[in-house]
Amino acid sequence: MSSNDTLFFTAYLLLKDREFVHAHGRAITPQLFPRGPLQALAALALDQAQRYRRTTTPTVLDLALSNGFSPEHYGSSEAEMRRIYQDIDAFAVDEPSRPAGAGT
Repeated sequence: MSSNDTLFFTAYLLLKDREFVHAHGRAITPQLFPRGPLQALAALALDQAQRYRRTTTPTVLDLALSNGFSPEHYGSSEAEMRRIYQDIDAFAVDEPSRPAGAGT
């Protein structure tokens, strides 16, 4: 498995898994991700979890982007961020690319 697969899966967990964020969110920072849409999504997911104790749904993403969240701060654009979010949103947790032992 490549480090990109691990980063993608970690972003998936940050966006979708409240228990993962609760257990590991303090140890994860957006800077662990390369500049770009994954870093922007990680920053948004961590912010949402800390402030509102919620996962990042498509509605939350839309609200954040319309209320001043700046993907450009993380080297991304709104379009890139939405595209990667859609990829993550469609990601099946039982896909073969899932890291061994993840979620167990």
